[in-house]
Amino acid sequence: MNVKDVTPEQIAEWKGKLKVVKKITVPTLGGGKAEFIIGRPTREILDAYGFQLDKDNQKKAREILQNNCILAGDISLFADDVNIENTVMNKVTGLLEKLEVEEEEL
Repeated sequence: MNVKDVTPEQIAEWKGKLKVVKKITVPTLGGGKAEFIIGRPTREILDAYGFQLDKDNQKKAREILQNNCILAGDISLFADDVNIENTVMNKVTGLLEKLEVEEEEL
């Protein structure tokens, strides 16, 4: 799905499911830019992703994140430029917040 074709209703639906939805722009090899809409993985998505990683199936793990968290954008670009894929996937996993913790030696 093209980012420009996304409706406000779709965004609202995605926010209801994934809570955090963002549009990102990534540079392409030809000097252009590619836009993607990504969403934060849910616990269920992370469980499925982790299950595949535990089975040493990185391809299936990537597909789980792509199919569930890359909501719009031209993922066919991933076949031509691994840097685009890596950047988008890092942004997806980066939506998981790392909370500040306090710790003390016992």
